[in-house]
Amino acid sequence: MCIRDRALLQYKLVIQDYPVTKRGLDVPLYIAQRYKIAHQPEKMIGAYKEAIVHYNELSNENPGTMLAYSADTLVANCYKEIKDWPATIASLNSMIEKYWDKANVEGMLFDIALIYNRELNDQAKAKGALERLVRNFPEGKLAKTATALLKEMDKE
Repeated sequence: MCIRDRALLQYKLVIQDYPVTKRGLDVPLYIAQRYKIAHQPEKMIGAYKEAIVHYNELSNENPGTMLAYSADTLVANCYKEIKDWPATIASLNSMIEKYWDKANVEGMLFDIALIYNRELNDQAKAKGALERLVRNFPEGKLAKTATALLKEMDKE
């Protein structure tokens, strides 16, 4: 067994034995990022998909906890990394529903708007997300930025 295979085995043991520790949460991303650095896109995508499954399991096993929130955030980030924009949006929308009064929903709405605008070129849905942000968080940190983006989109 080569050194890379042994290292991967050790990483998987960390994930298995210490799934709820900081290191256990970081390792699936580390594996995917190593494949990205090594220019192995198929293995990178596979690793991100494995990470998504792992994080979804953690979230489902620990509903309503900070661990579940962290795992859900990592799922959304994994989808972003593999540029699966519809899945990223679905993941963020799910988080908005689960954590409406517990997390930075304003930032999630803004991320959704940016994905629709920049990645999917869907101005109508981008506007919808920004309007929802401004309507629900008129005094929020991103309200002014969202309003400015809406005005800019109306000019186009």
